[in-house]
Amino acid sequence: MNTDLSKAIVQSINKFAIVSFSDLMGNITYVNDRFVEFSGYSKDEIIGNSHSILNSGFHKKEYFNKLWTTILSGKSFHGLTRNKSKSGNFYWVDVHIYPLFDSNNNVTSFVSIRYPVSELKVDHKHWREESINKSLLNEFLTISVNTTDYDTLFKEAIDLLQSSPFSSILPGAGIFVVENDELILKYHKSLHKEIVKQCATIKKGECHCGMAFRAKRSQYSMCVDHKHTVTYKGMTDHGHYNVPILYQKEVIGVIVLYLPKGHIKNISEISFIETMANALALSIIRIKNIESLKEEKKVAEKALLANTKYLSMMSHEVRTPLNGVVGIANLLKSGSIVDKNEIEEIYKTLQYSASNLMTLVNDVLDFAKLDAGKIEIENTNFNFYQFFKELKNIFSIKCNEKGLEFLTEKDKGIPENLNGDITRLNQVVLNITNNAVKFTERGSVKVSANIINNDNNIIKIRFKITDTGIGIAEENFDKIFNQYEQAEIETTRKYGGTGLGLSIAKQIINLQNSEIIIESELGKGSTFYFDLNFEKAESINNSDDFDISSASLKGIKILVAEDNPINTLVLKGFLKIWNSNVDYVVNGIE
Repeated sequence: MNTDLSKAIVQSINKFAIVSFSDLMGNITYVNDRFVEFSGYSKDEIIGNSHSILNSGFHKKEYFNKLWTTILSGKSFHGLTRNKSKSGNFYWVDVHIYPLFDSNNNVTSFVSIRYPVSELKVDHKHWREESINKSLLNEFLTISVNTTDYDTLFKEAIDLLQSSPFSSILPGAGIFVVENDELILKYHKSLHKEIVKQCATIKKGECHCGMAFRAKRSQYSMCVDHKHTVTYKGMTDHGHYNVPILYQKEVIGVIVLYLPKGHIKNISEISFIETMANALALSIIRIKNIESLKEEKKVAEKALLANTKYLSMMSHEVRTPLNGVVGIANLLKSGSIVDKNEIEEIYKTLQYSASNLMTLVNDVLDFAKLDAGKIEIENTNFNFYQFFKELKNIFSIKCNEKGLEFLTEKDKGIPENLNGDITRLNQVVLNITNNAVKFTERGSVKVSANIINNDNNIIKIRFKITDTGIGIAEENFDKIFNQYEQAEIETTRKYGGTGLGLSIAKQIINLQNSEIIIESELGKGSTFYFDLNFEKAESINNSDDFDISSASLKGIKILVAEDNPINTLVLKGFLKIWNSNVDYVVNGIE
């Protein structure tokens, strides 16, 4: 139980009650201003002391023994007590002490609510009315701080409001909660089905409840009038109390209580209902906070589960190419492979494993950068035709290995030279096309580029990747863009992969104010497309290009400064093949 929140709840009765909190030992942990006013002690003098500081000597030891036995057993205590102020004056209080519990139903602390008897009316009937209504309010405060669902909270509030023997309230009642600037009926009791149906949602200013919402103050009607927007056959004349539930001066709900025909407005009734509404408001906020924390916990647990699944999957994905690299290294070391064809096959496998491992690492690094917001779109001039040619070269080989046909299509009106982020474009198209090839067993994969708009210096191109593969169910369209996820568990098991590719592609396209659209049917293939704007560029100057080949490096003196021995070994091998004259140092100081 949140003690701070309990203190907030009792603030609603601070105007007429003396309130204090104490721990299991009776040490006072909180008092309100009324406590200070009546006792004459400052808060610093009271906090940490017990209530014995107020002992007037009037009551016998048995009175306090009964008090402690009652509250320690988890029951509430009620009695009249004479206290003594710091100045020596005596004053009587009507005492209500309630135990507070933790989640295991153990008593953890106590709240004491006292009413000065001297301030009650001399008239016995009125004194009894005030006393009972305060007891009902105290009962609700105790219930509300230990309630975590709306239905129970609202039921208790209405039951207690209607149980006051001094209130002229009919059985019909309801509680609305504000959602999206409208009143939503969350709880109702003894309301006609037409009322429940037609008042399920009420706009601000509409009918008596909507007026209480708009005006932020209680509304009263003594009979059915023009403000009753809902009627039904057989409806009898009646009135209403419509009381706003206020939190920090904002309406978060409305209580409606039905009144008998001819009811006379009663200020003490309204005051009692408004006080109950104040306590109800704090309880509503508390439950909302609890639900919000539960939702945050679910999200955190889901993220933790996703990370765990990702680490498990990633360890498998990384282990596969690593096993290939390590296995081939051991084979080469053994010297048992001498056949030229076998050596060539081993080198291909080594290259394939290393390439897959590099792709995995790049995906993880790119995703981390995107997640941290550290990737920016960098526009440069590039040759669009060369991009398409290289795309065809890469995937023609991959598709041929799987017995698939790879097709490309581009509009003739697309200029050869464009300005845009070719690196990210290449990354997105490669990611989506790789997926298309991976999930297609027969048929074809097609990449097309078509003009959507061509104005002056800007051209909008639609990139479309179509395959005849396994397809995606519509309910999984959003899921496949989630990090670490694929459409089905069986898909991950059969085809592998990190589940990062499409997530990365989506974020890159979003950074360019566009989105990836899916058209797919399970078992019938998929189409992914997105639109990007490019500036038209002048012809690209390639005069600065130069060829790095074995011939151009032959006899050239080269200094290699590299502290990684593996990188040094690789460079040494290539530079030896190229007949270069090389010196090696570990760092620039050497």
